[in-house]
Amino acid sequence: MSRWNEGIQVSGGSFSAGQVVVGRGSAGFQISRPAAEALHESGRDEVASRLEAFMRALEAHAAKLESLEEVVDAVQQVAAEAGKERPNRLTLKAMLESIKKVVDSVAEVAPAFAALSTSVMALVGVPR
Repeated sequence: MSRWNEGIQVSGGSFSAGQVVVGRGSAGFQISRPAAEALHESGRDEVASRLEAFMRALEAHAAKLESLEEVVDAVQQVAAEAGKERPNRLTLKAMLESIKKVVDSVAEVAPAFAALSTSVMALVGVPR
């Protein structure tokens, strides 16, 4: 047996987790469900759906992104602001532009972000 465990070994009992990340260079995060649920509860279903799609794209291509944790944090802030009764347009626009600078470099993630951004800006009455 090697000294370094490169996987998960479960013996007996059960294994339950909200998230498990394994392997070198792995990245894990989980914001889409709580943030999306809050958006659904506030009647912003389209934004919630776009957020979920963007987070799936981020998860699938996390290794290609620089500043992943910062992007996830900024997306959480966008979701929180978008969920407010009166979201701040300037705040949303600034955060979305910052996120765009990072995610545009990953072709597989950029379309999902563009859809999220368009949906969020339409929510506050700003055409994209």
